[in-house]
This record gives sequence, C-alpha cells and structure tokens, in this order.
Amino acid sequence: MPTKPDKFTLEAFKKAGLHPCVLEPPNLNGLDSKTAEKVQAADATLLRKNYDALLSIVREQQQAKEAAEARATEALHDQEELRAMFEVQIENMKLANVGLRSKVRALENRTSLPQVFEQYEQELRILHAQVEELQARNVALELRATGDGSVGPSGSLSEIKKKYRQVVEEKLALERELMEHRKRERHHQVHSRLAGESTRRVDQLSRDLNNKEEDLVAARLSKQRLSAEMNQALEKADQLHHENEKLLQEKAVTTEELLATRMYLASLENEKKKASILDRFVEKHGDRMNKLRQHGQSSSGNWRRDQYARECEDKLLASVKRSLPQAVPLCNKLLRRLEIQELSLREFSEREIDFINLLVELVSDQPTVSLKHMIEQEMNKLQSC
Repeated sequence: MPTKPDKFTLEAFKKAGLHPCVLEPPNLNGLDSKTAEKVQAADATLLRKNYDALLSIVREQQQAKEAAEARATEALHDQEELRAMFEVQIENMKLANVGLRSKVRALENRTSLPQVFEQYEQELRILHAQVEELQARNVALELRATGDGSVGPSGSLSEIKKKYRQVVEEKLALERELMEHRKRERHHQVHSRLAGESTRRVDQLSRDLNNKEEDLVAARLSKQRLSAEMNQALEKADQLHHENEKLLQEKAVTTEELLATRMYLASLENEKKKASILDRFVEKHGDRMNKLRQHGQSSSGNWRRDQYARECEDKLLASVKRSLPQAVPLCNKLLRRLEIQELSLREFSEREIDFINLLVELVSDQPTVSLKHMIEQEMNKLQSC
C-alpha cells in the first residue's frame, strides 16, 4: 500500500506545478498487457518529468542560498569598510585636535605677534624721541636756571634743582608706568585675539567631533542593521539548506522509484521476449509427433528415406516372401513401425537442436531454478512422446 505524501512533498509538487496524485502507482487491475504497458510507460514518463521538476527546484533553492550567502558576505565586507573608514577619520580628527591645541598653547606662551612687535618698536622710537626732546628742554631750563641763580640767592637755586629732580623722577616713573600699562594692554589684546581664535577653533573641532560621533553612531546603527539582516540571511540560508536536504531526500526516493520502475519495465520486456521465444518453440513443434502418429502413411509418403535402407528392406521382404510367406504381413508391419520410429527419432533430433538454441537464448537472463524446472518439463514432454 503506498504511503501518503507528507506536507513538504505536497508543497514541493505544488511549487513544481504537479498534482499530488502522481505519487500513487497506477492501478493495472483488469487491464490487458498492452494497455498495462502503455499505462506503465506513461507513469514512467510522468515520474521522469516529476524528477526533472524536483531537480530544477533543488537547483533554484541552491542558487537562492548561494545568492543569500553572497549578499551576507558583501554586507559584512561593506560594514567592515565603513567601520575602518570612520575609525581612520576619527583618528585624523583626534590628531588635528591635538595639533591645534599645541598651537594654541604655543600662541598663549608667546608675548606678541610679528606685527605687534613692529607696532611696539615704532611706539618705542616715538617715545625715545619725546624723551630726548624733554631731556634737551630740561638741560636748557637747567642752564637758564643756573644762569639766573648766579645773581640770586643760593637757597632758591638749590630748591629749584631739587624740585627739578623730583619732577624728572616723577616724569620717568609716570613714563615707566605708562609703558607697563601699554604693555599689559597689548598683551591683553593679543591674548584676547588668540583666545577668540582658539575658542572658535575649539568650537569648530567640537562640532566636527560631534558630527563624527553622530556618523559613528549612524555607522553602529547601520552595523546593527546589517548584522540583523545577516542573521536573517543566515536563518534563511539554514532554512534553504534544510529544504535542500529534504529535496535531496525526495530526489533519492524518486530516483529509487524511477530505477525500480525501469527495472520493472526491463523485466517485463525480458519476460515478453522469453514468452515470444517459447511461443515460437511451441508453434514450431507443439503436437507434431501426435500428428505424425495419426497420419503416418501420408507423412511417410512425403518423407524420403535413405536409399540403402530401402534396398535392405526390399531384400528382407523378398527373402521372407520366399522362405516364409505367411510372415509377410508381420514383416510389413515391422518395417512400417521401424520407419515411424526412424521418423520420430529424426523429429526428436530436430526438436533437441531447437531446444538447445532456446536454452542458449534464455540462459543469460533466466534464473537457475526456473531454467532447471523448464528443462525438466521439456524432458517430461519428450519422455511422454
């Protein structure tokens, strides 16, 4: 009794566009041999078509599996390239940040820039010129005061000199203080300018770093998404692998059934060939010996015996007629019986030759037991004859 196909087999036949009834063997009950052979040939052709359809499904599933694995490998490769590219960009940004920070520190440690130095030198030259002019005026005033003091009292001259020195000292102190204030102001301006530039650069670097961090987060999210897709692809590949294994099992079963069908058809052809050989043997011989016994006279008339045997029979019959006439009928019966026996012997020889040829044709495919049984049957037929 054929087993009922499982759910997977039904789905496979549905994908191939085949009806599930093709799995059931044909019912040959009540059919003649030719119709049964046609039905079996049609069933074998259908099995072959089903096998080709299942094989095409297996190939398609294998190609889909290979494509999924290729896509997963390509996704992993792209993910690794993106990760390496973002890591390199982050390292480059870190190096640029370190370089800018070192430049900021170097600028903070400096007192001024080249243009500021030129401005300072120009201001110093102007101040030196003013100082020289003031010193010249002081000398002139001192000389004038000295000239005026020679006629005036000595006490007023000494007081004027003392006041003059105090004024000069106060003037120098004020100039030094002014220089210090200007220097501090220039330093403050330089540091303010450098601090502003450093702040802008740090802000720009911070924005770039935030952008890179956002890109890194996006890359990680993309990596997670690719990992999820890869896992799905791997699961699908495993599922396709299991389906492929089931299809291979179905293919093996179908192949075995196809092989069994071919062997069955080959055995039918062999049996048909053997039956045809036996039919020819029976048609050729059959009950010819009985017919020869029933029609001995007509057969002997058409059969030509050896000339020497005829001469011996004639001599024997003539001798019996001369010596013992009453035994002539009995001698005729014996001669006729001898002729029939010789005819039967020749028929047996011819039949034996045909039987040997039949055995030679059948011995290559006929099993030993069946061959022995057939030989015994033929020997029994010969003995019965």
